[in-house]
Amino acid sequence: MVLTLFVLQILVLTYGVGVILYCFNKIVVQGKPEYLLLFFCLFAPAYTTILSLAYQLSGTPLLVAFFKYAKEVLTLGALAVFVFGRRKPLDYGVRMYSLDYAIMVFLALALVFALMPIGPSSFVNKAVYFKNLLLLGIMYFLGRNIKLSYDFQKKIFNAILATLVLAFIVTGFEKLTNTHFQSIIGYSAYNQDIMDIEPTGNYGLQWTFEAAGGVKRFAAFFHSPLALASSMLLTLIVAFALFTSVKYRLNKLKYLLLMLLAVMCLIFAYSRAAIGGIFLAGVFLAFTFGYRKLIYTGLLSLLVFWLYVVFLAPEDVRYYVFDTISFSDSSSLGHIAEWIEGIETATQNPLGYGLATSGNVGGVDEDLQVGGENQYIIFAVQLGIPGLIVYLSVIFLTISVSLRAYRMSDTRQDKLIPLITASFKFGLLFLMMFSNTENYGNISYLIWWFAGTSVAIYSTAKYDSSLKFKYATN
Repeated sequence: MVLTLFVLQILVLTYGVGVILYCFNKIVVQGKPEYLLLFFCLFAPAYTTILSLAYQLSGTPLLVAFFKYAKEVLTLGALAVFVFGRRKPLDYGVRMYSLDYAIMVFLALALVFALMPIGPSSFVNKAVYFKNLLLLGIMYFLGRNIKLSYDFQKKIFNAILATLVLAFIVTGFEKLTNTHFQSIIGYSAYNQDIMDIEPTGNYGLQWTFEAAGGVKRFAAFFHSPLALASSMLLTLIVAFALFTSVKYRLNKLKYLLLMLLAVMCLIFAYSRAAIGGIFLAGVFLAFTFGYRKLIYTGLLSLLVFWLYVVFLAPEDVRYYVFDTISFSDSSSLGHIAEWIEGIETATQNPLGYGLATSGNVGGVDEDLQVGGENQYIIFAVQLGIPGLIVYLSVIFLTISVSLRAYRMSDTRQDKLIPLITASFKFGLLFLMMFSNTENYGNISYLIWWFAGTSVAIYSTAKYDSSLKFKYATN
């Protein structure tokens, strides 16, 4: 067992170092900032696992720091390469759209809260929290201005799908052995010694690793079961988008199988919120593609499921479903308690309680944390009602412009990223009620970049269509 653990430590840490060095070479040495996107696809899903194993192997925070700050170094490197790698860095022109302005206002508002003496958090904590938000803005900016080749897009999609296969293997191992992967890799020791977070659940982990009745929820190599579930929702949508873009039956079967693996991972993660997100994304895709039969089939399936629960299901299943709908189980009650606390704070401080006072992202002191179980409430607490309105505007403008980019694009390749962005953001509307989704680096960084790419595709398509109209009328 000790030898197996040591081999696992060496393999994972070697993988982490390899990804960092490979992407550093591509981004900084070769001047290809788009490889930052590949870095987050390959590194971010296993981020907490790599940090835990680094601490378990070395017993010192020094090795942890090397992996921990790699994303900041590579992000700044990609930004510097883009800005200073241009022949005329000051000669910069771009057509601005409403989403650009909304994101700029959101980040400007966060900067004001970071600099002003508002709220109980220290300046250092607020600076750390603002840094995390700024990284999202940088990803959007790079996605907005860097054109991704079709070959590179294929690399990104392959990396996402490879992560799915590996996650299925790990969660399958967890399910078969009834063992959390996190209990093997020193996850709790890392949380206690480095993050100052005490375990709260029954298995030496956080409570989020178990459902009502003590049923284990598995997370593979992700930060938490909710992080795994959110990532699987994205993967499911990516596989569906690719399924719609290929012609041959064998390729379609491959993507159907991958969608099935994603659903299995969701089942292992025991995430009801993610299932709700899938339903929302499915409705969005059905309307987008005009699949009326899919909508009718979905409604019929819901009716059949409800009849099964009411008349045929075992008693424990029936109680589980009813408790979920009525928010009566302990997990749901915990969410409601967090929501009430956050809403009360936001109501008492409509202009904002202060940055780094809500959520579970880096910079938030656990003793000051208020209402960290809902992404909407998290920003309402910190940035006030104006901040929440701006953030909601960012979400809906992202969905709107991505959908328009999808409809206006002429090629299947240009349609993929806008379709994925719009449908995932729509499905995420439900998940954000139950988690701090912007804390999940592998999906938040990726989708903010994709949002920027979607705006760029829309801008190009709109400009091309206006030229066609001009030439047609001349």
